[in-house]
Amino acid sequence: MKLPFFPLNLVAYPHEDLNLHIFEPRYRQLINECLETGQTFGIPPFINNRLLGYGTEMKVVELSKRYENGRMDIKTRGLRIFRITTGVWTSKHVVYEYSELLIFRTRWMTNCMPVEM
Repeated sequence: MKLPFFPLNLVAYPHEDLNLHIFEPRYRQLINECLETGQTFGIPPFINNRLLGYGTEMKVVELSKRYENGRMDIKTRGLRIFRITTGVWTSKHVVYEYSELLIFRTRWMTNCMPVEM
């Protein structure tokens, strides 16, 4: 499975509702693609200048506001936890990070078990 990444200095959790203000052009493009296709994206925590090896797959549930300059306010919801197993940077005008993922099923956020893909 490939998932575009939106690294943030926070930890998102499954079932968590998270409001985001999208202002960087590369992430505006990412979110526009998610809105157009229904694609999910991953928020891996970027803490102490380091991308951690886990994150949460997120779904855009609402475009709350689109500003004239292209910025947006969105509502997202955490779906499931992933572990980054490989990564590739691609760039033209936009930088995305894609990874092969090992998705975890969770029950009350304990007893994590990998999901077979």
